Amino acid sequence: IGKPLQSNSRSTRCGFPALMQVLRWDDKGWYICEHKAEDNHAVSVNCMEKLHWKSHRHIDRYTRDLVKQLRENNISLSKVYSVVGSFFGYVKEVPFTKRSLKTLCGKLNREQSKNDATKTIEVFNAMRAEDPEFKYSLQVDSDG
Repeated sequence: IGKPLQSNSRSTRCGFPALMQVLRWDDKGWYICEHKAEDNHAVSVNCMEKLHWKSHRHIDRYTRDLVKQLRENNISLSKVYSVVGSFFGYVKEVPFTKRSLKTLCGKLNREQSKNDATKTIEVFNAMRAEDPEFKYSLQVDSDG
């Protein structure tokens, strides 16, 4: 079994003979059309081994939005992980690692800090619009 020639998000081939083909009914339901349970690779030895699977680093967009909202309200990383865990039933059921969450939070912090100066100037301009006596000055560094 080979790999597809073209990238396709609906089909994945990884070289294993195991197969499950899922199709859709007219009523928008799903059914398994074909299933081959052949397996030609080693099963994970222990629970810790699964932490290194690439799939355990993926955080879906809805969870990302939740994390972003919680972090914007200064909720600690551990508490964010606990809140996310409650959505999955238990923290042990969260489909990604705490390290992946920490990486996401760092990325969100970098994105948020990029616009800090612009946001501050916008607030100052709004304050000056309300109070013409309000004054502020800027000192620009060599980066502009």
